[in-house]
Amino acid sequence: MLLTTSQLPTYVADKGGEINMVTAVIPANEGKTGSSIGVMDRMMAFRDDEAPNQARRNEAIGKFMTFFYAPENYVGWVSMENFLPAVTSAVEAQIEADPSFGAWLDVLGSCQFYPAAKAEWATVRQGVTLVEQNALNGGDVKETLDALQREVT
Repeated sequence: MLLTTSQLPTYVADKGGEINMVTAVIPANEGKTGSSIGVMDRMMAFRDDEAPNQARRNEAIGKFMTFFYAPENYVGWVSMENFLPAVTSAVEAQIEADPSFGAWLDVLGSCQFYPAAKAEWATVRQGVTLVEQNALNGGDVKETLDALQREVT
């Protein structure tokens, strides 16, 4: 099993690799539901109370969002980046262009996303990296994980 991004099968195929790969959710213990790891980018616009004309800014933001998510623009962008799309029209277009892409979308419903909005997440992310480094250096993984758990809680 390889945890990877949706770009790998395309990369392997482009390099001439004849490897039989399938997409699946990450297995879980008996009685638990498997999942996938989801990563997402965010697009944000902020109100500026100091701006002389917030209504005009809102209109400009709306124009950009309409442009960006128009199927002819958005599909091209997610295809170029090899991202999983966030809008149905792009999903349909990508599956039409490459039927194998549907396998990635099948696991989307099980995605668990990083809890980036939680204050503890930065500590957890750094702590997990330290646990991995400790494991690779022959350290006591349980001790390191227990220390991380105490720090977060």
